[in-house]
Order: sequence, then C-alpha cells, then structure tokens
Amino acid sequence: AFLMNNQADLVMLDAPQTFQAVRAQQPVAVVFEGMQYAPEVMIVREDSPIKSVADLRGKTIGLASDRDQITAQVALDTAGITIDEVETVVVGDSGPVLARAVRDNEVDVVAAAANDMTVLEANDIPSRDITPPEVSENPANSFVIHQDRIEDLRPTVTAFLRAWAKGAEAAKVDREAVAAMARHNVPEEWEAEAGGQALLDASMKMILPQ
Repeated sequence: AFLMNNQADLVMLDAPQTFQAVRAQQPVAVVFEGMQYAPEVMIVREDSPIKSVADLRGKTIGLASDRDQITAQVALDTAGITIDEVETVVVGDSGPVLARAVRDNEVDVVAAAANDMTVLEANDIPSRDITPPEVSENPANSFVIHQDRIEDLRPTVTAFLRAWAKGAEAAKVDREAVAAMARHNVPEEWEAEAGGQALLDASMKMILPQ
C-alpha cells in the first residue's frame, strides 16, 4: 500500500509479502536482497543430544512468540515431521525468561528470530544452530520498488543500495571497527558484550551481499 500510494519510494518485504504482491498482480519489482539468509533460527544448547530437526519428534519446542510456530513448521517439514508430532510452548522473547527456559531444560529447542537468540550468548549459554540450510539460505527483507517509478528513482536508489552494500562489506573487512561503531551508536545492545557481538555477527552473516 505504501508503494501504490507513493507514500514510500522503497519498501522491504519478506518472501511471503513479496509473493502476495505478485499474486495480487501489483506492479512491483525486487531490486535488491536486503538479507541473504532468513532471520529465523532453530537453536539447541551446545550439549544437547539433538543433532538435527530429524531428532525433534516428541520434543518440546519453545517459541519466542506465536509467529515462530511457522518457523518450526517449515523446519520440521524438511524432516517429514508435522507440528502435531511435537509440543510447542510460547516462552516469550524476554531475554532472561528465554535464557532460563533453555538453561533449565524446560524446552528442547527454541524457534526464534536470530536477534532473540543472542540473549543466550549474553547469559553464557553455549548453543548450536540446527536450522536446515534449505530453510535458512533464503533471501529475506528484499527491497521492492514500484515498477513505474524505477527510472525516476534509479539514481537515488542506486546510491542508497551501493551504500548499503559497502556498509555490509565494511563489516567483513574490519569487524572490530564496525563493532566499535555499533557500541557507540546502540549501547543498549552492548550492555552484555557477548550479546552485542553475537547480534553483530548474526547481522553480518545475513546482510553480506552474495
């Protein structure tokens, strides 16, 4: 709607919204993949006997929020497991609550956004990502533009996307410099050094252009 009403020049859509726009025959064009990886993950404690989603039948999956049940369903489907073959419980995305659920083995695995999971690092809980590659290696947050405005906006959008790509590359070239910038500009994310670093590392992986 923002694009169709000219309230925005460029919007970021996840894959489902992009498909919805195409299905509705809206005149949109994806011009850049904002993220190379889906930001949703399936995480277990490092010492968990669970090696992959194939081991989750009959297990309890903690959800950071209701929306994360979709992540669980998609991941389970890769192993031929239905959501009815596991137990799901919403543990919330509060850092201490999520960390406690994992530390106390209240859940066997957590489905959440990558930034939700950085709280485990901040609480000294080593973890492993068991998200199947076919689930995680998918573009997300794609930049979308109205087809009729492409040429008018090309210079500005090209400059913006070039800056975006260079910013992502800068993190690859000098991670410490980018970490210092992040500490200065968003100090609330770095109250726990490990948590801030984990969030930065997750972001770097997701947005580095391929």
